[in-house]
Amino acid sequence: MRQLVKTTVAALMISSFAILAPANSVASTQDKMPITTSSEKALDYYLEARHLANNLRFQEARKYYDLAITEDPEFALAYLQAAPVQQSPKDNLAKFDKAKSMMDRVSKAEQLWILSYEAGTIEGDPQKARKLLKEMVDAYPNDEQARNLLGTNYFGQQ
Repeated sequence: MRQLVKTTVAALMISSFAILAPANSVASTQDKMPITTSSEKALDYYLEARHLANNLRFQEARKYYDLAITEDPEFALAYLQAAPVQQSPKDNLAKFDKAKSMMDRVSKAEQLWILSYEAGTIEGDPQKARKLLKEMVDAYPNDEQARNLLGTNYFGQQ
């Protein structure tokens, strides 16, 4: 139970730091991580949720992540980022499991993000998470979110 609480706190920190990138960091250029969704409205809800979570308004963020998921039930990144703002470890794991189940339908960057969350938060292996995050940063060196995720991983190891 202690490990789960510790990893949930770490996940909240990762979520908070990872969403520091401004909403306009989502770009269609190759130097930004792609966000896979079939719905522009889902993307808008997702970006609002990310903004709210960045401002530590987790309850409101949870609502917008859920709206994004309702608009696009295949929105893996919305499930992934909704995981750490859930009220219980059980709900956190359910959101993560749903994101992971969609890995074959998302970009390489999103796959790396999902795997790094699993490594660092679920498995408690920050070195494995760091390796995956470095790969993401190497692929998208100008993406602020990728850099924030890697920086948060280093921060968590202090």
